[in-house]
Amino acid sequence: MTTARRPVDEEVQPTPDVASAAIRSLIQGVIAAKGRMISVLSLDMIAATSDVLAA
Repeated sequence: MTTARRPVDEEVQPTPDVASAAIRSLIQGVIAAKGRMISVLSLDMIAATSDVLAA
């Protein structure tokens, strides 16, 4: 099992243009690692969105 680590800014690539604008706003970027694409979520945007939905 591997341990989680904070990504280095240089590893984070722009979000691909495959999702809707609303979904892309929640994703900060992606990282390619060991043949996989890992989404880096924007927790600030997710929290703000959930606050709006709860109101």
